[in-house]
Amino acid sequence: MKWKWIPVLFLAGCVLWMHCGKKALIRKYYILDAPRELIETDSTDMARLPLNVDVRDFQISKAINQTRMALKSDSHELNYYFYHHWAVRPAAGVADMVYQILSGENCFQKLTRGYSSRPQFLVTGDIGHLERNEMQKKVTAHFAATLELISTDTGLVLVRHSFDRMEPYRDPKNMNAFARTVSRLLFEETQVFMKMIGQYFRENPGELPQ
Repeated sequence: MKWKWIPVLFLAGCVLWMHCGKKALIRKYYILDAPRELIETDSTDMARLPLNVDVRDFQISKAINQTRMALKSDSHELNYYFYHHWAVRPAAGVADMVYQILSGENCFQKLTRGYSSRPQFLVTGDIGHLERNEMQKKVTAHFAATLELISTDTGLVLVRHSFDRMEPYRDPKNMNAFARTVSRLLFEETQVFMKMIGQYFRENPGELPQ
C-alpha cells in the first residue's frame, strides 16, 4: 500500500518546489535611469543653446543589443543571463537616458527623441561594451561608448566624446547594482559631453544657427 503514496508524495513535492522557487524563477528587468542624487547635485550650468537637436538610437553590435544582460568571463567568452534582462534594448535604452539627461539640463532650444524630421543636429553614437565583467577575478561594470553631435547640414561630427570604463561596485551579485553603476557612468560621461558641446560653440559662434 505504501507504494501507492509515492506518486502523490512526488506531486506534492513538485508543487512545494514550484511554490518555494517561484520568486527565484521570476524574470527581472532593469532600466537605465539617471541617479536622482546626481541630478540634484551635479549640473553643467550650461547656457541654453539655440539648437534643434534630435537624439537617435546608438549603433551597437548584435551580440550585446538584446534584452538579456551580458556577462564576460574570458577574453572571447560572452554569456547571457536567463533571468536578468534590460527592459529596453541597449541601442535605445542608452539613447533614452541621454535624452533624459539633456532634457533635464534644458540646454537646447528644442530637443526631441528619434522622431524630428528636420533637426539641425543629431546626438547619437556607438556602444562598444556593456556587460558585467568577471575577468581577472574582479567583478566590474564594463561600459565603453562614443557620444557624437552631428550637423545634419554637412554630416560632420562636430563634437565626439569616447570613454571606456570598468567600474567595480558593491554587492557584485546584485544586478540592480550593476544597472545603477552603468547609469551613473552614462550620467557622468554625458555631463562631460555636454560641457564639450558648450565649449565648441563658445569657440565657434559662427556655427550657431541664425
